[in-house]
Amino acid sequence: MRRTALPQPPSCFGLCQDAVFKAQAHSGIVNCMDAIGGMGIGYGAPEIVTGGRDGCVRVWDPRVPEPVVSLEPEEELGRDCWTVSFGTAFPGSKGSVQDG
Repeated sequence: MRRTALPQPPSCFGLCQDAVFKAQAHSGIVNCMDAIGGMGIGYGAPEIVTGGRDGCVRVWDPRVPEPVVSLEPEEELGRDCWTVSFGTAFPGSKGSVQDG
């Protein structure tokens, strides 16, 4: 079987700018993320939740450089976090973060 390299696209097609939000989120790979909220009235503040190979779950407000919540496993456990999501128990509730 003959292998050929795919052509590389032009870098950002001339549209690149500096990153809008950049942070050292985890000590390893980020396995998963979810986001909620937005610009509209009634949608709440924008928030991002990340889960990583380091087992940490972090909730971010992209308007500030540090996580607003950081959940870290005890050192001897050290398991990966493979899924995170925002959710609500019922309409009008404050919401929650699930991870696993």
